[in-house]
Amino acid sequence: MFQAAKVNGSGYCGPTSLSAVTGIGTKEIAQTVRHYYPSIKRVCGLENMVLTKVLDHFGVKNRHKSCRGTLRSWVEDYRRPNTAYIVHVSSHYLVVYNDQVVCTQFGGKVGLLADSNYLRCRVSGFWMIESDPKKGVEIPVSEVVKRSSFKRKVIKICEKYDISFDDWEYRRSQGVSVIWMFLPQEMIKKHFGKQDPWYDDHHFDNYEECWDRLQEVLKVVEKQECSRV
Repeated sequence: MFQAAKVNGSGYCGPTSLSAVTGIGTKEIAQTVRHYYPSIKRVCGLENMVLTKVLDHFGVKNRHKSCRGTLRSWVEDYRRPNTAYIVHVSSHYLVVYNDQVVCTQFGGKVGLLADSNYLRCRVSGFWMIESDPKKGVEIPVSEVVKRSSFKRKVIKICEKYDISFDDWEYRRSQGVSVIWMFLPQEMIKKHFGKQDPWYDDHHFDNYEECWDRLQEVLKVVEKQECSRV
């Protein structure tokens, strides 16, 4: 596969090159990178093993080879007709196909290889793309993204119902400590007969647990509200 990159997120060379040979948007490429490498916060300068992992995830058969020389000499020595390559040149990734190239120089669009600014730059290696990606491969969601999603939903519910929410300890200790939530007394009296449904259990291990416990409370609240209509 060779096409213009779908730049719907990260516009750096790594995601852009991977998008050009997979047909997957750069936003989804970045999600895949973070799924396998949670320590990578900003998907920009990628190592070779990261590119290989993403290609493997989407079922793109590939072969990596180290080499030396300029991009111009690489074209003469290694390029085959009608074959796509991701080329690592001067700490930069671009995709070559025949006399065309997809590169951040052209905003992720297809340009002419002859117009590339990297023809005189050093190549350290390349991936020969041997197949199209497999169909139906899911885009993984990293734990960081999941956590962020649950956090937003929890905060939204807490603000709506005036529920006390404190995750300062949790954020400070990077998830080692706990999150605190307290229902307002007015809600307890109105819907739970003066008895706090959480009793003394007001600490939670993560945002997903907070969400689950809030859903239990909201089921009771919404059921009572509907019965009064």
